[in-house]
Amino acid sequence: MDPYLKKTRLLLHKPLFMVLLCISCNNIYGQQLPSLPNSWPVFTPYILNPAIAGSKDFFSMDLSTGWADNYNSFLAAGAARIARRMKKFRDLPVLSDYTNFGAGSYIFNERTGPYNNTGAAGIFSWHLKLSADALSFISFGLSAKALYTVYYGEPDLGRLPSYELYPDMDLGVYFYSPSFYAGLSGLNLLRDYTVSDTTGYSLPNVDRHLSFQAGYRQIINRNFNLVIEPSILVSENYSFSGNIKDMLSPMLKVYTGLFCAGIYYKNLSTTNFFFIYKYPKFDIGVFFRMPGKTPYFRNPPVAELKIGINLSSIIYNSRSYNHW
Repeated sequence: MDPYLKKTRLLLHKPLFMVLLCISCNNIYGQQLPSLPNSWPVFTPYILNPAIAGSKDFFSMDLSTGWADNYNSFLAAGAARIARRMKKFRDLPVLSDYTNFGAGSYIFNERTGPYNNTGAAGIFSWHLKLSADALSFISFGLSAKALYTVYYGEPDLGRLPSYELYPDMDLGVYFYSPSFYAGLSGLNLLRDYTVSDTTGYSLPNVDRHLSFQAGYRQIINRNFNLVIEPSILVSENYSFSGNIKDMLSPMLKVYTGLFCAGIYYKNLSTTNFFFIYKYPKFDIGVFFRMPGKTPYFRNPPVAELKIGINLSSIIYNSRSYNHW
C-alpha cells in the first residue's frame, strides 16, 4: 500500500463527530468584500483566510461569475505554494521541491443596484511543517488589498454620486492535515468605513470581521474514493449582537473520485448547492443560491459558474491525495 495512504488511514480513523467551540466577539450584519459572487467561500476560501494560500501543492487559477436581475459580479483568483528547482543529475528530469512560502492574489468587480465595487489583493503566506512526514502544517498569512467604490447616485432622491478608494489588510492563521483543518482570520483590519452623503444615506458598510473555520474529512469507501467533509464557518463583526444564527454557516462536501457535490447554508438561512468536476488540467463548478422564505419573484434563485485552471505540472488524479 502507498505509504501516504497508510498514514492517512491512521489519521482518518477518528470519530466523525466533532464539537466546535466558537470564540465570539462580533456579528455578521456588516458586509464582507467581495460580497459577490456568493460562491467564493466555497471555491476560493483563501479570500476569507490568507493563510490558506499555498496549502495545496499545485498552482491553480479560478474564474467565477454570477448574475441575476439586481446584480452581476466577476472574480479572478489564484494561489500556489512557491516552488524551487532542484539540482539536475545527468539525464534525469529536473524535479521541483516546495519552499515554505505561498502566494496568491485576486481581483473582483461587483455591481449591485446603484453601487459598483472593484477590489484587488495580494496574498503572502508562510507554512511551517509540524510533522516529519510533511502531512501537518501550520501557516500564517497576510493580505494587502484595496477597494474602489462607486455610488452612481439617485437624483430622484437627491443623492449625488460618490467615489472612494480604501486600502485595507487581512491576517490569518491556519492548521491543516489530511484529515482536519482549522483557521482563524481577521478581515478589514485597518478601519471600519461607512461613507454618507448630505442626506445621511450610507454606502454599504464594510467592517472588521473575525472568522473561524474548521472541517474534517472522513473516508467512507476506498473502492469508490468516497469521502465526506463536514465543516463550519463562524463569522462576526465588532458589534456583537449575540444572534447565533447570523454567525454560523455549515457546509457539507461529498467527494467521489474527481467529482464533488455539496450543500452550504449561509447564516443558517440561505441554502446553496454546488458541484465541481476536475479534468486533468482544469475543473468546472456550478453554484446555486436558493432564496429562503422570500418568494421567488422577489428574490429569485441565483446561478454562478466557476472555471479553474491547473497551471502546475501536477495532473489532477482521483488517487492523488492533493487533487482536492
